[in-house]
Amino acid sequence: MVDPKKTSAEGADALKQYKRAAVDGKIIEQLSSEAVGVLEADEGENTYDYKQEDIRQVVDVQTGQKMYSIKGDQGPYSVSFERTGNFFAMGGHLGHITIARWKDRKIVRQMHVGEQIRDIQFLHNRLLFAVAQKDFTFIYDDGGLEIHRLRSHTDPQRLQFLPYHMLLATLTGRGSVVYQDISTGELAAELRTKASAHGSPLAQNRWNAVLATGHQNGVVKMWAPSVNTPLMTIKSHGAGIGGLDFDRSGRYMVAAGIDTNNARPNQVKIFDLRRPEHPLHSYYTHDAVRGAQISDTGMLALTMRRRVVVYKDCLSTKAGSTYMTHLPQGNDLHGSAAWCPHEDFLGLGQVGGATFMVAPGSADPNFDSLEVNPYQTAKQRRESEVRGLLEKLRPDQIVLDPTSIGRLSKTPRDRHKGPEFRKVGPMSDVKLQRGRTRAAKRLTGKKKVRAETERAMASEAGGEKRRAPRKGDVLSRF
Repeated sequence: MVDPKKTSAEGADALKQYKRAAVDGKIIEQLSSEAVGVLEADEGENTYDYKQEDIRQVVDVQTGQKMYSIKGDQGPYSVSFERTGNFFAMGGHLGHITIARWKDRKIVRQMHVGEQIRDIQFLHNRLLFAVAQKDFTFIYDDGGLEIHRLRSHTDPQRLQFLPYHMLLATLTGRGSVVYQDISTGELAAELRTKASAHGSPLAQNRWNAVLATGHQNGVVKMWAPSVNTPLMTIKSHGAGIGGLDFDRSGRYMVAAGIDTNNARPNQVKIFDLRRPEHPLHSYYTHDAVRGAQISDTGMLALTMRRRVVVYKDCLSTKAGSTYMTHLPQGNDLHGSAAWCPHEDFLGLGQVGGATFMVAPGSADPNFDSLEVNPYQTAKQRRESEVRGLLEKLRPDQIVLDPTSIGRLSKTPRDRHKGPEFRKVGPMSDVKLQRGRTRAAKRLTGKKKVRAETERAMASEAGGEKRRAPRKGDVLSRF
């Protein structure tokens, strides 16, 4: 180890910071040992038999207060949570929008846009949210003021936001995925995916920011804004894809669709993206799946017309049975569902509003406050926004394997084309001369002769100019 006394002051400070970071890391690892609590059944019972009312009677008061519903008469409603999990947005099909601080049941903003709403999505914080309306995608602030009208996002169907790239992605009715940079306002890319105009899901792999579209022929395609062709194509089902999502690690993909050749057509298949040729395993559902969502701990929620089914430990291994089942009262589900960050709750969009379902063990209790802080103040929110803009990643850095960025090329030099990559032998046989790497040294034939002639003429002209007497010189008279 380098002795701090023998280093400069700057190097000593860096070593102290490294040591302090190592000590803080050990302390955080010890303090972040809170286990994830799950629902356990008594002997002779099953967890999927427990209803939400039964859970309400045994949980604490604060958790019971969050198990409620928001009524609305302009549905069906699409739902979205902010990244911190403190705010909740719901947009009705007939144009009604509600922004709520859902933990204490406080409505922050209600507005009516007067147009059809197909999807709603928070951006990097609660101050901005995007709405997929009838003709275009609109961006509003927390006060309900229209900030932008994205005319390139025509006939929007689905929305996704990439927080580390500051990109808003829209799946349009003509089957295109449009990327918009919300920090500069520029159009990043527009990809022709040939997806169906209505009903095709749009999912984001949070590990590498790759977007996936589900098609009516049972194919899943993955996209990046810098490439016009799909990064990967997976044949999942025989017919349309109804639900699509990725886990937080980016290894597993869930695709729910219909297999017409199967005796049980409603199939949910789990794929390992490291070996995507065949699914790991599949699950059967009684009804067609309208949406699929994976929580931070790997729980899978499948929304159907009248019920919600939750699976636990179902990705790497096949689950023996369902974990929870919920039948919302009153009206049908829209298919739009969202897991609340850092909370064991699932937000469900319904025809008559939205409801919050508790699912013990669905959230990760150990979060990184430097990335997303649920308890941030207004000053910390501003600082995180500035830091996010400074550390924003470029769209061309979205690849299937993000760990490949920054690696050295393993391709041998003699495979590259160009005279500068010629194989010249061992370094001991090469004479390192001054100016050897100049461009003129690489010329051959007539070009080399012409360059040497021009250089000699320029040198001679420069010498004559230096020898010429200057104006006003006392020797010029002679």
